[in-house]
Amino acid sequence: MTTKGNEGQSALVTGASGGIGLELARILAANRFSLVLLARSRDKLEDLARELGAQHGTKVTIVPADLSEPGAAQAVFDSLTDAGVQIDRLVNNAGLLLEGRFGAAWRESRSMSRELQTSLQSNGSSISPGG
Repeated sequence: MTTKGNEGQSALVTGASGGIGLELARILAANRFSLVLLARSRDKLEDLARELGAQHGTKVTIVPADLSEPGAAQAVFDSLTDAGVQIDRLVNNAGLLLEGRFGAAWRESRSMSRELQTSLQSNGSSISPGG
């Protein structure tokens, strides 16, 4: 990823409070993306927003939310739309533990992922890796 051309672009990172999502947020910030960080932990998101702002001058919007809750993806979409936030990239990294038979858990996980992607696409946002 190059920094050239990324200024003015934004990325929504789900699962941004730890692990892979945290590291991807750091990489995107270093590459001059504005960020929307989404995870359940407000405190961790606030700490990360301060870190990225101090290190990279990154504009960060935090969204504490649990995407496993019914309607959460739509609520996030509505909140960002109301705030005038445009999403150019989606890093759909939120972790989810589903218990039960594999097939049923897989279908539920895919359904939640599609809900988030559909919410973003309905606003004309690009969520594909190439934009």
